[in-house]
Amino acid sequence: MKKILILLILVTVLFLLSCDKTPFLAPYSYNAILKGIIQFEDGSPDTLTATVQAYKTGVSTLQGEATTDTAGAFEIKNLSEGTYQLNVSAPNYDDFSLTNIQVSAFSTTTIDTVTLEVIKRIVVKVITIDGTIDPDWNSVYENTHVSNWGPSNEFHNLYLARSDDSLYIAVDGGFDGSGNTVNIYIDKDYGDGTGINDFSTITGAGYGDHLRKTVTAPENFGADLAYSGWALNYEVAVVSLEDPYAVDQHILDANTAVNSSVVEMAIPFSEMYDNGEVPIGSKIALVAIIGGGGDQYVADDTIPQQDDPMTFTTVFSRQY
Repeated sequence: MKKILILLILVTVLFLLSCDKTPFLAPYSYNAILKGIIQFEDGSPDTLTATVQAYKTGVSTLQGEATTDTAGAFEIKNLSEGTYQLNVSAPNYDDFSLTNIQVSAFSTTTIDTVTLEVIKRIVVKVITIDGTIDPDWNSVYENTHVSNWGPSNEFHNLYLARSDDSLYIAVDGGFDGSGNTVNIYIDKDYGDGTGINDFSTITGAGYGDHLRKTVTAPENFGADLAYSGWALNYEVAVVSLEDPYAVDQHILDANTAVNSSVVEMAIPFSEMYDNGEVPIGSKIALVAIIGGGGDQYVADDTIPQQDDPMTFTTVFSRQY
């Protein structure tokens, strides 16, 4: 018995010594750093501040964030090894994204200097909603990606405009009249923290059923309303997402026109904002997908174009 006790003590001592010399290694080491300089078109970094957010490629959860100092410098610490995307934003400037940044453990990665451009505003124009793009309505985003679902399921261009009383949105391309759904998720006050970016909570018997729920967006994006329609003819509407559990009961009074090459709509500001007025200076943002006969089916053609159509790490934005 005494020998067994001595043996157990020796084993315990050896185990403790081993643990002391060889500590447990976590699966990820959060010891990498990303840094760089942000400059501003028509502005000085000592009077302006940018927010820089780091996302791992294909992951919508924020991994790290920093703000620029008076020299425009930023530094994001405690990152794990991998491939990253940096999203840069500042009031009155266009958002900027830098992709495929390789970060190694125990190292500092410095990106090239980024210059933010003054944000483009939504053009003021009255649009006719009739299923054709007005001749003088210019595209604000062109998608040249070739859809893996073929030419009847792809985006070509995005169009935005506004009048004194309505917001106009349109996409052109190829849209399947025998099936599939076009979804446009809209953040009416981008950056203000309202809305949803995880669409898994959306429910509805018809309109809500056609909104794809496996899609996620960045944490600073919150969809307040959405366009959806099945096979160009069924449950075509703009719905509020204020109560995502009952979207079928919150259909907005919007004017829509759809066909196999154009989806366009006019959404009254009275349906979007409490006072019905244009919120001059604020931003809107959106993402768009083409979905199939179930939440797991999404074409690889999106607005803006993403590597993973179910995980948006960038959005399209403009300012009123």
